[in-house]
Amino acid sequence: MLTSLSTLMSSLVLAMASADGAAASAEWTTPSAPTSIAGGTDTEDFDSVVAIKGVGACTGVMIAPTLVLTAAHCFGENEGEIEVYFGAKTGGASTVAKRYGVHPSYCRTCAEEAAEFGYAYDERYDYAYVELREPYIPRDGFLIPLTDQQDWDDTMQIGNAVTLVGFGLTKAGESLPSVRSRRLVTTIIDRFSDNGLEFFAGQEGGERNTCNGDSGGPIIVMNREGEPRVAGITSRGTKNCSDGAWYGVAAVALQWIDDELDTEFLPADCESRYCLELELPEAPAMRCAAGRPTSRAAWTLLGLILWLRRRRRARGLETETNDFLAARRIDSPR
Repeated sequence: MLTSLSTLMSSLVLAMASADGAAASAEWTTPSAPTSIAGGTDTEDFDSVVAIKGVGACTGVMIAPTLVLTAAHCFGENEGEIEVYFGAKTGGASTVAKRYGVHPSYCRTCAEEAAEFGYAYDERYDYAYVELREPYIPRDGFLIPLTDQQDWDDTMQIGNAVTLVGFGLTKAGESLPSVRSRRLVTTIIDRFSDNGLEFFAGQEGGERNTCNGDSGGPIIVMNREGEPRVAGITSRGTKNCSDGAWYGVAAVALQWIDDELDTEFLPADCESRYCLELELPEAPAMRCAAGRPTSRAAWTLLGLILWLRRRRRARGLETETNDFLAARRIDSPR
């Protein structure tokens, strides 16, 4: 059982001493010729970014010696064995996970609801964790979720660059190779969801995006001290892997993880639920904000009205909606 982040980090010296033994006992596979984030390059950096094999192929990020943060949609409701691969390619050491957990608010049916009613659901809580049986110490350190408000304000603005890291495909339509490579690419924050819990990065028609297999991987920014921090977790994007993707704010998962695993990822002096004020950036001047609801109650009422209207029209609009979504391809899990 994980205790607290401070306890985990204080055990690093002992874990370092036992790392060689843990690696030696890890399961190895015999890879075929390797092939491999779209528009990116292979990287030996960010050793804390690992590959995961569950229902499908995903990515995760180690935030503590035995804890991997990833995406909820990587796991089924009755998941079997979960394997985690270390190193820049999946042909290296691997281990079977001890257990995993899915965020209790994860919306497993959101993709179907979007297809039926034609709207994007921005409260998916697409977060999960994987707990390892033995500690693993990344060569260049753990990647810690971003919880500092000034660092958030400095880095998470529309138009700012972020770094995407994952073990996914290089382009849509490829078959997933037996050996996957860790890759990285930089892209631009395009917008935030209405509630601020997710953000969209990448541009339509661009070639620097996440792709299938990158789900659960980190979106990285640099804090004021020049240290990498996890700002988001890869959730979903376009099927063609070239029109951007949605990412969940990593800090949103921490309160749940702290409660479930008795850890202390959120600083004790946090003044808000996620330790960040996830206020939406001001809209660009070219966008008209007239008539936009400003209170939570107004948004809720508007959402209810729109939902009821869509519900009444669902049957008649089913074909049209599905055609629209198919054309936009906005809801493909990574």
